[in-house]
Amino acid sequence: MAIRRLSRGGISEAAKRLLLGVALGVVAVLAASSICFQAPRPQLQHARRQGLSSRASFGRLFVEEAPAQHDATVIWLHGLGDTGEGWADVGPQLQQLVPSARFLFPTAQTQPVSVNSGMSMPSWFDINSLEPELFALNPPGFAESVAYVLKLVQEQIDAGIAPERIVLAGFSQGGAVVLEAALGESRTAVGGVLVLSSFLGSKLPKSGSAEALPPVHFFHGEADPVVPMDWGQRSFSLVQAAGAGATFRSYPDMQHSLCQNELHDIAAALSKLLGSEQAL
Repeated sequence: MAIRRLSRGGISEAAKRLLLGVALGVVAVLAASSICFQAPRPQLQHARRQGLSSRASFGRLFVEEAPAQHDATVIWLHGLGDTGEGWADVGPQLQQLVPSARFLFPTAQTQPVSVNSGMSMPSWFDINSLEPELFALNPPGFAESVAYVLKLVQEQIDAGIAPERIVLAGFSQGGAVVLEAALGESRTAVGGVLVLSSFLGSKLPKSGSAEALPPVHFFHGEADPVVPMDWGQRSFSLVQAAGAGATFRSYPDMQHSLCQNELHDIAAALSKLLGSEQAL
């Protein structure tokens, strides 16, 4: 990520939180991947994905193929300033419990981010503010990213994967995108949603029946300085109000990052969603 020189006036508190979140998220993922499960790492398969229209050009899609016969897919979105490769080590670790699952780690388009003085970085959508009360719903780039995720889901369905065997996961900004893809107006049927240190990026429509929506599992650090846990809890309540079955797990002292206990809980939730009988 490019380093922006500071003016005499310094950097805003919102920008400090944004940059802190980028750094904490990447560092914590690397740390957690070194202490959890200790899976041998298969070689990554790389593929270039083009944008859905002339307005959007997405980055590289990193794929962890299923070590067993492929019958499920997890599509996992990174946070602001990261890439799909930043989370790719999680795939082989979780495949110990769900060996039939292929993991897809897409990369957002590079675009200016308003809250960081317009500096460009991989971002699923623009962010006008990191204050929950000031954050603008349905920001620029949001619909394009949601459409890209829906396209990835459809490709898996076209390849023979049943919708209930597809799970969407997202960290921070990526969580907002997968929530909209699974619960929004243009939603697609999937088996479940994993939301890590994240929030809603849109107003959700109400569903007539909880059975029409996939289960949603929230995971959040109680010491998160970037996306405060209260923002995550409010999003959790709104997801429930929309008619989805949802759970919320929090982790003492965890900031905007990933910890071993959280990854353990994610593995358990994923195993239940995909019907794995293997124990941790």
